[in-house]
Amino acid sequence: MQGLKKPTREVLKKYDELGSQLRKAQTLKERSMYLREMSHISAHYDLSDKSFKHCGKIGVKDASDKIIIPALFDGIGFVGSKEYRPQFIPVLSGNKWGLFNLHNRKVHEATIFDHVQYIYHNRYFGVSDGNKAGVIDSVGNIIVPLEMDKIYNFCNSIAVLVKNGKYGMLSYEGRFIEPIFDSIEGECDCFVSVTYNGKEGYINKDGLFTECYDEAFESTFIY
Repeated sequence: MQGLKKPTREVLKKYDELGSQLRKAQTLKERSMYLREMSHISAHYDLSDKSFKHCGKIGVKDASDKIIIPALFDGIGFVGSKEYRPQFIPVLSGNKWGLFNLHNRKVHEATIFDHVQYIYHNRYFGVSDGNKAGVIDSVGNIIVPLEMDKIYNFCNSIAVLVKNGKYGMLSYEGRFIEPIFDSIEGECDCFVSVTYNGKEGYINKDGLFTECYDEAFESTFIY
């Protein structure tokens, strides 16, 4: 980034050590101290990853110029940084996208589709076969079948799904509710309000319509 210095290996090692200490911190005071030191480093050094080309293909290097994604692909769907680097990165080979796992440095065959995008961090990915859309997890398990016309990113505890003009949802914990509602909206308190056959109400724990607030299904936030 413009104006930021290139970090030395010592700086990057220090950042990693602080991150390790932050994860082990027991008190708010400790966490605040480590976060403050990490923020100081990120304010002065460019910790971002960089895409690079080799023999006509694209890969990614980290801030120390270590290759984290080899130059084997035609496109990279996300370039992160030392501050935030998801484990699974969408990569393009020919006209197909898949998820590159930074841990085992492979693309899982079950994650290969015409299009792949994040809809919730490392947990859920929107995919398309060129016609319909669905949702998979990081190893390609189908969470929402490829029958949707549109899938929105998570907002206020749910990802809204659209099929044939009707609305359904996916919750943070992976609860799929079929699109049968006339409208749907996630609330800030994690409850889900809907309209169904002209009536306003909620989705209950069985995925069905209810007008009773006490029966409303609550989507739990997961980090």
